[in-house]
Formats: sequence, structure tokens, C-alpha cells
Amino acid sequence: MWRLVLLSVGAFVAQTSEYLPISVMPAIQDDLSISEAAVGGLVTGYAWIAALSATPLTMLTARWDRKTLFLSLLGTIAVAGSLGAVAPSYELLAASRVLMALAHGVFWAMLAVLAVRLAPRMPRTQVLAVVFAGISLAGVAGVPLCAFIAQTVGWRWAFAGFASMAAALSLAGLLALPGVPSRRMDEQPPIASLRDQRLRRVVAATTIVVAGHFCAYTYIVPLLEQTAGMPGRWMPALLFVFGMAGALGVLLSGWLSWPAIRLAMAATAGIAVSQACFGFAGGWMPTLGPILALWGASSAALVVGLQGAAIDSVPDHADMASAFYVAAFNIGIGAGAMVGGLLTAITPFVALLWVGAALATLGLLILRSNRLPAGD
Repeated sequence: MWRLVLLSVGAFVAQTSEYLPISVMPAIQDDLSISEAAVGGLVTGYAWIAALSATPLTMLTARWDRKTLFLSLLGTIAVAGSLGAVAPSYELLAASRVLMALAHGVFWAMLAVLAVRLAPRMPRTQVLAVVFAGISLAGVAGVPLCAFIAQTVGWRWAFAGFASMAAALSLAGLLALPGVPSRRMDEQPPIASLRDQRLRRVVAATTIVVAGHFCAYTYIVPLLEQTAGMPGRWMPALLFVFGMAGALGVLLSGWLSWPAIRLAMAATAGIAVSQACFGFAGGWMPTLGPILALWGASSAALVVGLQGAAIDSVPDHADMASAFYVAAFNIGIGAGAMVGGLLTAITPFVALLWVGAALATLGLLILRSNRLPAGD
């Protein structure tokens, strides 16, 4: 379990580092004199690069010891975060994000498989729930903390702080984790796993649902400010509600021990309902907390469900199934952030919520058509 906790902390650092531009968006805008869409581009570009690089880099590193790969990726995140902290211009900040994105795709592709191999006797959904609790912790503590740091001492300190955490965690993993040799590749080409219809449906649904989520979530701070009328000082608290609910969603995912596909469907429905309710509620404060809580819990459970469903589809090629899932997830992030950015220029912010809910509903229909085995 303590090894899984270490991986979970790694997930926390990586996830918070990915979301840094979202949580400190106003501070970056003011410092570098750029638009909301330009900061959103740091998320979009990051996601596209991670999506395009996840599969080829996973194949390239397939024979690496998993511990060595894990520590190397954390080291890359630390270097990239440090470069971002001192970047004097938008262009150099974007370059640091490119470097981090190259590590990001492989990191998430190998993390779930590494966790399962470190705890082979635990049910898969419970293993994933423990490790991906770090993602929820990023919402509970990482994102609000970065927003607070940006408001008090500046956004660069947020970048520097999490770069230091990645470096420290890499050292801790060097001392604490055992070597985990890569599994020998069998005769079937790994890319052939994508021919499986079940995996293809999971990949398609992942792209669509995640796009729906990030169409609105990328711009959650201006959404709360302009659609709900919340003052800036409330942002850390509201983001904390979202993140805390995400942590509870991950815990519930592990406790229920549902088949992964069922968990993914329930989480997708929760995202669609919460975004639609946000669109209807507007700035009515009594409903805002429960809506954000449902959204946060659903988005966290979604990661566990979709990742598990991808691995369940082709267990003999778990690494590649995970890589395809990560690629799809990041394509969804990039597409959602891009669509959201375009919509902010031509429509009221509330339109992001309606589009997000519609995409999540479409993804739910695709997941419903899948026929995965009932067990884990």
C-alpha cells in the first residue's frame, strides 16, 4: 500500500503541474499581458502534444524498467516546471509546457499498469482508486493552493513549488521503489490492440466525454466569476469544494468495486447532469456548492472507470491500452479547451456548460453500447 501511496503522490504532482495554467490563469494574464484564450492555449497545446506522443513514446520505452521510467518522467516534470517558473515571455513558458507534455503522456500511460504490478493481489479498481486519489488531491489541495499562491506571492512560485516537489519525489522513489522489469513483448504487434472493438469504443467515449468536461472546466474560474457572479476571493474555496468532492468520488470508486465500465457510465452521467444544472442555476448560490460537488466527484470517478475499462478491454496489452486511453484523454482535453476558447469569443460563458453536457451525453451513449465483461 505504501508503494501505491508514493505513486499517488506522483499523480498529485503531475496532475497539479498539468492544471497550473488553469488555476493561475488571471495572474499569468496580468503578468504576461495575454488573453484568456492564450492561457487556455497552454492547456490545449499541452494536451495535443501529450496525446500525440503518448503511444509512440510508450512503445519506445516499452522495455525500460518501470521504476527507471517513473523516476525519469518525474525528473522531466521537475525540469520543465523550473523552466516555466523563470520564463520571461509567453513563448518560453509555452516551450516549458511542451517539455512537460512529452513526459505527461508516457507518465499516465505507465502509471496504472505499474500500480497493478506493484499490488497484484488487490482488486484492480481499488488499486486504481488509491493511485488516482492523487488526481483528486490535486483538485482538493493542488489547484486551490496554486490559486492562493498566485494571489499572494505570484504564479511563478506555484510553478517552482511543484517542480521542487517533483524533484523530491523522484529522489524518494529512487530509494523506496523496487525495480519493476518490463514485461516481454509478445509476438502480436502492440498497435494491434486498437483493433479490439471494446477498446475502440472506450477510446472514442473517452475523447468525447473528456472534451465535454474540459470545454467548461478549463474556464471554470471565469465561469464562476461571470456566469455565477462569484468574486475572486471565493475562487480558492470553490475550487476546494470541487476537489474535495473529487477525492470522495475516488474513495467511493474503490469502495463500490463496480465493474469499470459501469463506473465510467455513472461518472459520465454525473458530469452531464452537473453541467446542465450549472447552466440552469446561473448565480443562485444555494445550488452552486452541490453542483460543483457532483461535477468534481464525477470527473474524478471518470478517470478510474475509463482507465480500468481500457485495461479490461485488452489485458494482454495493458500498457498499450493505457497509452491509447491517455492519448484519447489528452485529445479530449485539447479539443475541449479549444472549443471552449472559441466559444468564449462568440457566446456567453454559459454556452460552455451546455456544450459540455451535450458531449458527455453523447459519450454516455457510446459507453452504453459497449459490452465489456462484468468482472474486473
